Amino acid sequence: MSGGKTTHLDAALGYAALGWAVFPLGVRSKLPFIAKERGGRGCLDATTDEAAIRRWWTEYPAANVGIATGSVSNLFVIDGDPRHGGDVSFADLRREHGGVGETVVATTGGGGWHLYFAGAPGIRNSVGKFAPGIDVRSDGGYVVAPPSVHPNGGCYRWHPGHGPEVVAVGHAPPWLLLAAQQAGGSGPAGATVASPERHRDLFAAGATQGTRNAAVAQLTGYLLRHWVDPLLVLDVMRMWNAARCRPSLDNDELTRVVDSICKREARRCRR
Repeated sequence: MSGGKTTHLDAALGYAALGWAVFPLGVRSKLPFIAKERGGRGCLDATTDEAAIRRWWTEYPAANVGIATGSVSNLFVIDGDPRHGGDVSFADLRREHGGVGETVVATTGGGGWHLYFAGAPGIRNSVGKFAPGIDVRSDGGYVVAPPSVHPNGGCYRWHPGHGPEVVAVGHAPPWLLLAAQQAGGSGPAGATVASPERHRDLFAAGATQGTRNAAVAQLTGYLLRHWVDPLLVLDVMRMWNAARCRPSLDNDELTRVVDSICKREARRCRR
């Protein structure tokens, strides 16, 4: 699945084997190959079905490969575009909050980059709301994947040492999760991203392994933005973790997530 040595069919089958739903894009295009007037539904056509994938790329071997993001592939993607300040924005965020950990990374044919993260609750598509030059791709969205060819002739490639055959898709750190959740909300960045009812539902339902950090980050941010004292927030999250998480998150890890979101919210309020 790396670089130009892999055919588009091989790549699409490889992604499907990882559980990533794929569909064909036009040759040297970011648009779905099967247009709406021909019955196509864009990323809603995405599938992991081998027979469908073989049929598509046998008929159109040069078709670019699209990966549907969101729950269908258990992915969300941070899409950075240096032409609109994405590199500067993300460098500033990393200096402020720290790194993002090890995960799958692609470089785009247009000179940008894609960071792949495991799916998490409350992530929606957004354009430029995460930060200038940075979009979020989740349910109802998609990304162009290697070895596709950009309209300008540039190739999409996996960043050396960060392709899906080398590293696993990582879980986003708490600060990035909260920023992505806020970016997908109905208001500007920093606004509450979900209704009180949705937070009550999350609080009542609890979380399982793989979603615990995201849920703690989301609930912590919600409580802090409603002026609950940070020490009380930590106590509430400890009790919620013990009662509603299956299995419970390690106490040191929970404290680290809450502390990270507290620091982020404090910096936001000082701006």
